[in-house]
Amino acid sequence: MARIDELLEAEAVAAEMAEADQDSAVRTDVRITRGHSRSRTLQVRLNDHELDQLTAYADQRGLPVSTVARLFLLQALSPADDLHAVFDRIERDLSNIRREALSTNAPDT
Repeated sequence: MARIDELLEAEAVAAEMAEADQDSAVRTDVRITRGHSRSRTLQVRLNDHELDQLTAYADQRGLPVSTVARLFLLQALSPADDLHAVFDRIERDLSNIRREALSTNAPDT
């Protein structure tokens, strides 16, 4: 139990030091996501292949996987006549066609 107390104390000291040093450089590897209206969590089960596809799709766009999954869900829920949804769907379909065409026509090495 002493190890946990030591760890908590060390983290408390580090947090106090970070608060006191407002001139330190902002970390670029940390993304703050609090402050939005989304507070509910949905768990979705995928098989390995589905998760790999979703992860690759997110990586191609430089987005977190959860953001891409949320975008897909929101697109599915948007009205069919919503112009933004139509353009998003066209863009997604074109991206899929491009990816398929490039993967089937890749030169053999």
